[in-house]
Amino acid sequence: MNFLIGRGELLTAPVIIKKGGGDTNRYPYTLDEALDRLLPQFESSWKVIEALPSLACPYDLAVQLVTLNPDYLAKSHYPNSLFRSLDVYPIGSRSRSVVAEKRKTKPSGIETLSTDIYVAGRRDALRTIPNKINKS
Repeated sequence: MNFLIGRGELLTAPVIIKKGGGDTNRYPYTLDEALDRLLPQFESSWKVIEALPSLACPYDLAVQLVTLNPDYLAKSHYPNSLFRSLDVYPIGSRSRSVVAEKRKTKPSGIETLSTDIYVAGRRDALRTIPNKINKS
């Protein structure tokens, strides 16, 4: 059986496919804004980890939670190199609704699905994270 395709001549013309991606050099936060947000968070989480008894941290390991900005959920944005440089490693993740203060593509203040990543590291490595971030 042969099918007739109406206006089949359109299939012979070149098709221009619009590339996606957008501006990848736009960030929701400047470096200074990110440091101002993250350093107090790391310092306060370290105080909680430091207060834990050694029985709560087998092999001197502790776990922290990192929440990704909803604009950075693509596989290419996964912070592997950041985790390596901070001497922590991911041990799990979960989806969660968040309200991001700043977004690069959509209006902020809207509840959006994001990802929480649980990272583990030795307590002494977690203590030095603010120093490592400040040196960058």
